[in-house]
Amino acid sequence: MILSLTRKLYMPFLISSKSVRAINLSTDERYRGLSERLKRRNLDSLPISKCLRILSKPDGSKVVLIGTIHINKKSCELVSKVINIAQPDAVMVELCSERSKILNEDSSSNSLYSAIGDSLINRKIPIPTPFELAMKMFREYLKRLGDYGGEFKTANREARKISGCEIVLGDQLQSVTIKNLIAAFQKDMENFAKHSDRFLSAFAGSQNAPSSAKSSKFQSMEDVVNGDPDEMYDLAKDATKTMKDMVPNVYGALVDDRDQVMLNCLWKLAELQTLPASKDGSWKAPSVIVGVVGLGHLDGMHRYWLKKLDLTPTKSDIYN
Repeated sequence: MILSLTRKLYMPFLISSKSVRAINLSTDERYRGLSERLKRRNLDSLPISKCLRILSKPDGSKVVLIGTIHINKKSCELVSKVINIAQPDAVMVELCSERSKILNEDSSSNSLYSAIGDSLINRKIPIPTPFELAMKMFREYLKRLGDYGGEFKTANREARKISGCEIVLGDQLQSVTIKNLIAAFQKDMENFAKHSDRFLSAFAGSQNAPSSAKSSKFQSMEDVVNGDPDEMYDLAKDATKTMKDMVPNVYGALVDDRDQVMLNCLWKLAELQTLPASKDGSWKAPSVIVGVVGLGHLDGMHRYWLKKLDLTPTKSDIYN
């Protein structure tokens, strides 16, 4: 069982055939397919991408962390390629047990952001009109786009092709995130009112394009769906920084808290999956874990990983 302490104790889950159960893998389950995974694994062949981080632990275990655009087709292709090359022992996705239906191939589940918008509006929390309008338009646009979270479906599909590889739901429970976010939203109310026009232009501007994208090739959400994730890295980084600067409490509840939850999950998974690969136990096979998270979480999780190792991130570590 994995526990992670942020604002709440939280236990990630793994998907096992038709059921969801707490992580408590037997040695036999973790050994299943190990020799084949080791034989086919080739981390040196991983693609070079701004959306990829290879995080190492002193015991030799590694986490390959992929930052995705949740509605982007090429993000799905990157996830598929990385999992096939890395032949991981486990794949962690940015989902929780309350959102696990997104993994179903025929799922049309709404995003976390749609659920957040519904909660804010249904609870009748006073919201500046421009922001409420922007939220409604953004939610409707996501529904029309369709395959939100396609990269998670891809991760699930590819992981199931690898013997002994488990899918782990590593995100904080949606209900906890929404509860924390509502409290944070109220703390940042003055900032929301102050910057409401910027929120409106960010989410409900020309064809719903982010304001920072209007001078780039990404002029519409359709461009984001079909574009190159590497070319969107700076846009995602700028959007995350803007949120942190304008509404720090909301940033903490929506991004930073979850960065820590998912990072701690990956850290613990790397420990659980390291197994003796020789009969006398003299040599252990360092584990390889793949993490699939939204691009806005990538750098924060990388920083927390380096912090656990008492290292300071440099420009060569993180694209800053």
